[in-house]
Amino acid sequence: TVYLYRRSVPQPVVVKSLDGGSVWTPGPTGVSDVSALGGKAVAAAGNGLVYSPDSGQTWQGVTVDGAEFPAASVAHAPTQPSIVYALEHQPAEATTRRVVRSVDGGASFVVVGTIVGFGGLPDLAVEAGAGDRLMASFDGGVLRSTNGGASWQLLPRPGDFPSQPSVDVLFDASNPAVRFVNGSLQRQRSFDAGVTWQTV
Repeated sequence: TVYLYRRSVPQPVVVKSLDGGSVWTPGPTGVSDVSALGGKAVAAAGNGLVYSPDSGQTWQGVTVDGAEFPAASVAHAPTQPSIVYALEHQPAEATTRRVVRSVDGGASFVVVGTIVGFGGLPDLAVEAGAGDRLMASFDGGVLRSTNGGASWQLLPRPGDFPSQPSVDVLFDASNPAVRFVNGSLQRQRSFDAGVTWQTV
């Protein structure tokens, strides 16, 4: 099963293909990100998280502490399908966002931490082989967590990224020390877990 997040008009939508991309069927709308692993999928939307236990056949809303959780980004732990993280959606100028985690593949979430002092549209990635090591990007920089999102540390700025937003973050699945950041103007790569960066 292949999922894509498509920025369509009037609302973004998750689309799914069961035949390698020849035919696509629509899923939930109004989404900003989607992550799927082990037959379970989670989509982040401004009006809340949505979860599919059956490879996108059906979708249901997920609450956090009894309320909808507007989400901006969502990511599975690549080698642990039961672990999923999501970052809270807030206006771009907001500088406080909650981090939530699921240990049942996305059926339920709990708040595990808060990121303070960074705005913009965030992205989130989880290191392969370690379900408690994360990386998140904001307009203000790239952060990492080594304790499941409970606390976060700012990494050195990749290259000349002070002049542009950091858009996407990614771990190398075969070597977690290798990380990538894709900005609006250039891509950067780190071989030492984010200590130093070079243009790709």
